[in-house]
Amino acid sequence: TPISFERVTSGGWSSTVIDLRQIFSIGLKHHSTGLIMLHNHLSGSSSPSVSDINQTRNVSKIGKILGMSLIDHIIVTDGEYYSFSDEVTTKIDEE
Repeated sequence: TPISFERVTSGGWSSTVIDLRQIFSIGLKHHSTGLIMLHNHLSGSSSPSVSDINQTRNVSKIGKILGMSLIDHIIVTDGEYYSFSDEVTTKIDEE
């Protein structure tokens, strides 16, 4: 059961800045053991960008150190979604 929903950033049409310290400070404040990240793509394509993949890997690595697993990172559009945890070919922990 989610214990909190927090908006961490709000971006422009093509990108936003993700502050990893802010993400993890929220998780630590709530004594979280897991995180789910969610963001939208205004382009209409739910496919993750290189930046999405890299940020997902960074959050996963830092989360492991802090004892907070990255449960999923979901990208939504107007009619579809992409779930990193659902995609067999996407390995969050690969470098």
